[in-house]
Amino acid sequence: MMSLYGIMRNICLLFIVMAAAGACTRDYQAETGNPEQPYIERQPVHYKYAPATELPVILNEDGSFRADVPADTLEVVTLHYFNEAYPLLIHPGEPLDVYINRARFPENVTVKGPSAELNELYQHFLVQDQGLRQEIRKELPEFAADEPNDILQIHKNQIELSRDYFEGTPFDIFMYRAIGEYLLRALGEVQIRAREAGYDAEAGRQAVLEEAVEMNFFTLRSLRAQRAGIRDFTDAYSKTFGVKDSLSETYGRELTVYDVLILGYEDLNAARVSVLDHIEEEEALAHAHMYLVAERLGEAPFDKAESTYFEFLDHYAEYDGYAEFLTWHYEGMKSVQPGQPALPFSIEDDNGYTRTMDDFTGKFVLLDFWASWCLPCLHEFPHMQRLYDKYDRDDFEIVAISIEKDRQAWENAVKRYNHPWPQLHDGDEFRQETFAGYRGGGIPFYILIGRDGRIERRNDIRASFNLEEVMDSLLNNIGSP
Repeated sequence: MMSLYGIMRNICLLFIVMAAAGACTRDYQAETGNPEQPYIERQPVHYKYAPATELPVILNEDGSFRADVPADTLEVVTLHYFNEAYPLLIHPGEPLDVYINRARFPENVTVKGPSAELNELYQHFLVQDQGLRQEIRKELPEFAADEPNDILQIHKNQIELSRDYFEGTPFDIFMYRAIGEYLLRALGEVQIRAREAGYDAEAGRQAVLEEAVEMNFFTLRSLRAQRAGIRDFTDAYSKTFGVKDSLSETYGRELTVYDVLILGYEDLNAARVSVLDHIEEEEALAHAHMYLVAERLGEAPFDKAESTYFEFLDHYAEYDGYAEFLTWHYEGMKSVQPGQPALPFSIEDDNGYTRTMDDFTGKFVLLDFWASWCLPCLHEFPHMQRLYDKYDRDDFEIVAISIEKDRQAWENAVKRYNHPWPQLHDGDEFRQETFAGYRGGGIPFYILIGRDGRIERRNDIRASFNLEEVMDSLLNNIGSP
C-alpha cells in the first residue's frame, strides 16, 4: 500500500506534468530566477513539518491561468503571489479560470467557474477586512504598552464581518481564523497584564477558554482552519503562566524561545496539554494531539518527546493520515539526534566556492542557520565572535548557512557584519535542504558537529548561553553537560 507521502510525491509529479514546468516545491522559484512566480499550495497536514504540495502557475500575458487541481471533494487552496495569499475553491473535476491584475493583487482577482460567486463575495470582504487590519496595526503600540486600546473590539468586528460573508460556506475558514486571531490577542492581553499587581491571570485565562468554547474554536473545522492547528493557541496559553520570566530570573539573563522550550519543558507541556480538556470531538482531539506531538518532536528534548509519539499511536491509530505523518516526522527526527552522522551538504559561499560538510572534517563545527531579518540570530553574533576568537581553528569552526530568500539582503548583511567564518547561502527559506533535513522549525537554529562527523548537539546550545561550557567540556574530553 502506498504511503501518504508516496501519494504526495506522485501528486507533485502530476503537477509537473500539468504545468509543464518547475517542481512541486519553492525550488521552482529559484530555478526560474523569478522570486515572484505564482504558485498554488494545498494545505499540508502540519504547517511547519509536513511536506508542502505546490503547483506552479504559468500566467498568460493577460494575467490569466487555468487552475486544474485534482480534488476528491470541495477544497480550498491558496494562490501565492508577491508575498500575498488568495483563496481558491476547487470543485472536483471542474477547473477554474482565474485572472490576476498583477498591479493590484490580491485585489481585482476574477474567477470563472463554479466558485465565481463566492470569489466575488471574497473581493468585497477583502477590502473591509484590510481596513480592520490597518486599525489593528494602529492599536498595537498601545496594546503592547498595556495602555487603553480597542484592539480586541476590532478583532470582534473582524469575526462579525467574516461571519456575515462566509458562515455556512466553504470560506467559513476565514470566520474561524478571525476567531483564532481574536483569542490569541486575548491571551496576549492576559500575558501582558499578568505582570500588573493585583491582576488575576488565572481568571483571565479561564475567561478566554470559555470564549473559545462559546465560539466553537475547539471543533475540527475550526482547528483545521487555523494557521497552525492548536499550536498557536496552546503556545499563547502557556505563555500566560510567566515561565519565561521566571526562568530568565533564575538564570540571570534573557533567554531565547528555544532555551525556554528546553528548560521549561515540563511546565509548558503541562499548560498546553490542559487546553485539550476543552475538545469534545474525537477527531478534533486527534488533530490537536498530532500538532502537539509534532511540535514536541521538533523542539523539545527528544527523550521526553518520544514517548508522546508512541502514546499517540496507541490512542489514535485509526486516523491514518495523522499517524502516518507523525511516523514520518518521528523517523526523520530520530535520524538527526546526537550520535547520528551529520547531513552532507554542498552550498556556495560568498566567494562563489562550493563548500561541503567534508571540508570541515576533524574539528567541531557549529552550523548556524540564520537570516538577516531574524533579530535573535543577529543578537547571537557578538557571542559567537567571542567564542570564535577563543578557540583554535583546528578545534572549532562556525559555518553560517543563510536561508534568506533575498540574496542581495544576505550579501549586504555579510558585508555589514564581516564575520571571519564561512558564509553560505541557499535562499529557499524554511525549505532549505539542510535546514529541513535537520528538521529545523525556526531560526536561529544550531547544530554542533563533532570531530568524528557525528551530531553532538541539536539546537539545545546558544553562544549567548551554554555553548562555551559545552565546548570546554568537549575539548577537555570530560563529556558535554
